[in-house]
Amino acid sequence: MKFSTAALTFTLFAIVNAGVAKPKYYKPKTKLVGLETVDYEFALGVKEKCDGDTIYLAFEVGDGQLEHNGQVVDCKCEKDKRGYSPPAPVEYCTIAKEDCVDTFTLCESILKDECERIGEIVANHQFQFDNPIQPDALFTCGWSIIEDDGYLLLGLNGCTDFWECPVDDCGTYKLYDASIDSKCKEVEIIVLLIEEEEECPPEPCEPTPEPFTPPYKGHKGHKGGKW
Repeated sequence: MKFSTAALTFTLFAIVNAGVAKPKYYKPKTKLVGLETVDYEFALGVKEKCDGDTIYLAFEVGDGQLEHNGQVVDCKCEKDKRGYSPPAPVEYCTIAKEDCVDTFTLCESILKDECERIGEIVANHQFQFDNPIQPDALFTCGWSIIEDDGYLLLGLNGCTDFWECPVDDCGTYKLYDASIDSKCKEVEIIVLLIEEEEECPPEPCEPTPEPFTPPYKGHKGHKGGKW
């Protein structure tokens, strides 16, 4: 029985292809676009991705490391719930000024705290504030505020994924841009807008007195006398 060369070649090609796995290509996650400069101060909170809408207040310790200890923020933004209509919806999460532990600013993608220390990701991937910055820091700029799913999120180079990692058994966590331990949890860092304190209306201005110009001494009055 004879086989043509073409048929034999096709058979061998099919056998070889049957044992070769085709590579899968994954589309990279799109970077989110945010604001790199804002003209207001804000606080920071932490929301675990697997813990609903609970937000924990973030704060600085003495050396500039950013932490949270499970203190829940009374976020004044009402999320829609079945059978519930918020009386006065608030666009984003806010926090009363007197409840705020630390405030931050963002200018040209540089994040600063109240002491003018710069927010950075240091060599061990930890999120903290330093001045001067550490020479081996991984990131010292690239911060932005990104709107996503009804929240204002802190982003780094367009990414809003961060991790909290426990430092003790008392519920204290430090923040990182990568998972450094099996106990770390993926989180988002929430930007909390600060409610300004109500100010008294300004007092009405008193009328400004007109400037007095004394008359010229050599000028005579109507009766020939001097002023």
